[in-house]
Amino acid sequence: MLSESRFDEVIKNCQALIREKSYSGQEGDVVKAIEKIMKSYQFDDIHVDKYGNIIGGIIGNKPGKTLVLDGHIDTVPVNEEKWSRNPYGGDIEGDKMYGRGTCDMKSGLAAMVIAMIELHEEGADFRGRIRLLATVGEEVGELGSEQLTKEGYVDDVTSMII
Repeated sequence: MLSESRFDEVIKNCQALIREKSYSGQEGDVVKAIEKIMKSYQFDDIHVDKYGNIIGGIIGNKPGKTLVLDGHIDTVPVNEEKWSRNPYGGDIEGDKMYGRGTCDMKSGLAAMVIAMIELHEEGADFRGRIRLLATVGEEVGELGSEQLTKEGYVDDVTSMII
């Protein structure tokens, strides 16, 4: 179970992702936000490929299998005039957060990052590696996933959670 302070980090990280527009083909700012989060928690491996997908990993203390946590970072465009709130505000009212991509899929990415941080910081004893793939272009044909597959980023993967 997450501590209250760790839960607050998930919220803060999710808001940071929501506050960056990330329409398909324009995901660069949210990639920078994810990269900043990964660097601040000292992920073992961080890489942005030539298409803009960001890959981050933590490495276990023994050789072994590879688990991938996968999510996309792009959103479809929004007509801001039709929103009652700022679609890029990450505002919280009661127990709900509002903003473009909150449910699909920026909150999921924030949770995946925190799960990896928890394992990394507690020095979890595990074999292999855990890799986060945050992909571009999912809303327009799953381009990022296809590119990462072609580049070999999933060749050694034995399990994947999407």
